[in-house]
Amino acid sequence: MNTFDLGFLAKLMKSVDFVDMTFNVLNLEEEECRKKLVCEMDNTSAQNPIMKYLMESFKVNLEKYRPVHNLNATLKQDCDFLYPECKRSLSPVNLNLLNF
Repeated sequence: MNTFDLGFLAKLMKSVDFVDMTFNVLNLEEEECRKKLVCEMDNTSAQNPIMKYLMESFKVNLEKYRPVHNLNATLKQDCDFLYPECKRSLSPVNLNLLNF
C-alpha cells in the first residue's frame, strides 16, 4: 500500500518562502514596497480574523519586512509615512486580496 510521507511535505512547505513567492507574483521587487505591503496588511489584519490567521502563519517569513519595534505586528502604523520611497498604491483592498 502506498503511503504519503507527511514529514516530507512538512519539510517542503518549510523550505518554500511563500511570502517572497507572493511578492514575485505581484511583481513587487522593491524591498521598500514589500515592507509597505506587510505594514498595510498588518494594519488590516487587526480587523480581519482570516487575514490575522494568515499573517500569523507566515510570521517567520514576514519578520524581515517588519520594523524591529513592531515584529509582533501589534501596532497600527502609518505605512505611507514609514515607507515614503514606495509610491505604489499597495492597499490590500486595492489589490483585491481581502474580498472574503
